[in-house]
Amino acid sequence: MSIEEEEEKFLEELGNRSQVLLSNLDNREVTKIQEQIDEAIENRQEIVQSYCLRSKKYLDLGSCNIDDFDSLTIGIYLNELHSNLEVINLASNQLTDEGLLNMLIGIQFHSNLRELYLGNNQFQIGTAIEGLSTVIPCLRNLIILGLDRRTQYR
Repeated sequence: MSIEEEEEKFLEELGNRSQVLLSNLDNREVTKIQEQIDEAIENRQEIVQSYCLRSKKYLDLGSCNIDDFDSLTIGIYLNELHSNLEVINLASNQLTDEGLLNMLIGIQFHSNLRELYLGNNQFQIGTAIEGLSTVIPCLRNLIILGLDRRTQYR
């Protein structure tokens, strides 16, 4: 059995176990768990937004355990904020292909951007190149693009 097949089987079994667990809970418990999850998500979004709001010209979210969920919040923030950001550091996080693309949607509106650090994340370099090829023309002042997986930026 290949690794992909084993992973698929594991996820299927995990999903089945989750369904059994949820079916054993009454509606009040399920509602309480859902409320706790919603509250945790909201708190996490507030933390990420507070980081973003403090930035003027330099948004440093390097090594902050940013993942794909956080990337949606940041991508939306960057999309709405048309500021004078010159440096964005998202290096050394947990961004996958999906998270990177979420970020690039917001990054494309920052034509004053001079440095963009994305290295040492979980995305595939091919996805990065493909996504960046559509965004780079918008970033007329970009001088440094960090994609190195081994380097710790700033």
